[in-house]
Amino acid sequence: MTQRPGWAAIDPIMVTEVLTIVALIVGPISAVRAQDWIERRRSEGDRRVGVFKALMATRAALLSSQHVQALNMIDLEFHAPRFLAVRQAWSTYFDHLCNPPGTQDDPTFAVWVAKGPDLLARLLVVMGESLGYRFDEVNIKRSIYTPRAHGDDQSQQQQLRVRLLEVLDRLKAATEGGALLVQDRNDAT
Repeated sequence: MTQRPGWAAIDPIMVTEVLTIVALIVGPISAVRAQDWIERRRSEGDRRVGVFKALMATRAALLSSQHVQALNMIDLEFHAPRFLAVRQAWSTYFDHLCNPPGTQDDPTFAVWVAKGPDLLARLLVVMGESLGYRFDEVNIKRSIYTPRAHGDDQSQQQQLRVRLLEVLDRLKAATEGGALLVQDRNDAT
């Protein structure tokens, strides 16, 4: 009776050596891949926290470029299914921002303006909760420090822009009228 080759015929020392070689090759590769995954997850979390912190820091400066940039990063950084509540709160706030009443004279304008801080506070509460922070809407709306000088400066800058545009419009009208006057004199001669 001849013995067929099988597991019993394999040298246990050879198996150990083969497994050791496989472990030496696969181990470092697996460790690097695991480290990359960990770093990617940490980086994603850091970016989300960065968006949240930027919005918290600029919630009194809604027109600042940092605030607007952070708002525009929400869809990108909070795309995972577990952040559905954040995206829904952002969608509601975004819709509000994109649909203001026609003019400041519109009777619904004051209501629209008053609703904005509530929607932003709701967004920040939901976003904070998804990241492990605990705030309430009242705290988010009221615990803001903005020096009066910042508001005064923004108001003055806006007034300067309006006045500069008025002056430029008058200058343009005067220049166009003067150019026509000079042209008419040349045509007469």
